[in-house]
Amino acid sequence: MAPSTDNSIRIGIDGAGSADLLDNIAINEFGAAIGASMYDGRAIFGAPLATVERSILDRLAISPGSPVYLFGYSVGGDQVLRLANNLAAYSVEVKGLVAFDPHSPLNPLPMQRRYTLASDSWETLNFLQCSPYALGSNPFWGGQVNDACNVDLTSQGAVHTTIVRTALAKYEAVILSVLGVRALPLAAV
Repeated sequence: MAPSTDNSIRIGIDGAGSADLLDNIAINEFGAAIGASMYDGRAIFGAPLATVERSILDRLAISPGSPVYLFGYSVGGDQVLRLANNLAAYSVEVKGLVAFDPHSPLNPLPMQRRYTLASDSWETLNFLQCSPYALGSNPFWGGQVNDACNVDLTSQGAVHTTIVRTALAKYEAVILSVLGVRALPLAAV
């Protein structure tokens, strides 16, 4: 996989766990490999997404019409879903969005975790799991996204702390496609 050289804007936000959490490492490595600007979920959780939003709007001012792609894990998944809706207020169309177990401790109950997007035309892929693992009252279950392709990885053994690696191992080509990354032929790599 090689970083894209087009004018696409790709933004990723990792989870609120520690930097050495294996899925945070995996999503950051994935983001670097596709040339995405990565943001720390711990730093923006609970804070406005104004910095990320402003970065995207500034880049669009320089290169109008650039396609925007978002992806995030855990609280980062929650944040990219919110960011997509915020951008819609500026008439920015998100071309593709991938969420890995979107989760916010502000909504700890599974039935509260249903996301609705401002547009049903965005290509949206959401990986979630509903394993029996819990930390206190928090089951760490990802939320459903209305009008998205929701892929439940529970039966494939995924838990909240393995979902990024599980999804990338099984669905990398689809994820790359949703994020507008065209795989290079092996001869070109």
